[in-house]
Amino acid sequence: KFYFYIKKHSIFIVSKEAGLCDIKTHIERRGIRFIRIYRKGWKPTTAGFSVISPYIKKNKVLLEQDKADAFIKGKDIMVEEEYSRLEGFVAVFTDNIYLGIGSMNKGKLRSRVALSRRING
Repeated sequence: KFYFYIKKHSIFIVSKEAGLCDIKTHIERRGIRFIRIYRKGWKPTTAGFSVISPYIKKNKVLLEQDKADAFIKGKDIMVEEEYSRLEGFVAVFTDNIYLGIGSMNKGKLRSRVALSRRING
């Protein structure tokens, strides 16, 4: 269903149709940035993972509504025991609704949702 391509320091996800489209004009980029690549690693993007969120089965954290509210405000959260062994980036959900990307370390979930996407209050 999806194609991936690398451009500079990013991996993009694009639909089959957009990937195969043969347009003769200059296109800056096709698709949605899926992963940003840095010298010391990589970071999945909230927008990119929203495309594949229905297919995510591993590294998935489900939050109760109060913790979900804190997560989308950018707060760090201590998670339930069942998620405490996860390390690195995770996809965060509540009621099967994708919220964004977080990073896990020793049972603590840190919101990696972009500042522009966070809800204040």
